[in-house]
Amino acid sequence: MRQLAAYQALARISTIYKLEGTLRELSGEERLKERKTSIKPLVEEYFAWVKERLEDESCLPKGKTAQGLKYSVNQEAYLKVFLENGDVPIDNSASERSIRTFCVGKKLGTDKLRKGCAGKRSDLQYHRNGEAK
Repeated sequence: MRQLAAYQALARISTIYKLEGTLRELSGEERLKERKTSIKPLVEEYFAWVKERLEDESCLPKGKTAQGLKYSVNQEAYLKVFLENGDVPIDNSASERSIRTFCVGKKLGTDKLRKGCAGKRSDLQYHRNGEAK
């Protein structure tokens, strides 16, 4: 199992996230400095490793693992943005969580109440709630 590319990729990513977690309490400037010294080398190593896996075809070229690795390489510039600014989070999980209740509630509400004015009122309320956030 530990020889699988997917397992190795997740282990590398997990190490990066664990290090990032230790920097939570630092100011943006201090976090950026620490990211450049401790996390940036790991990120660079990760992308070099991914490109190596794709070149040596150690995973099936059309398989799910290869698709994930290709996505990683295609998004490399965007995935490295947090290394240039200490105030940028490593991911957008906080944003995703903040809109999740809106998206889930809207889907549930409009599917059941799509017909009639109750659905329109529900849509209007969700629209207002979305603007307030």
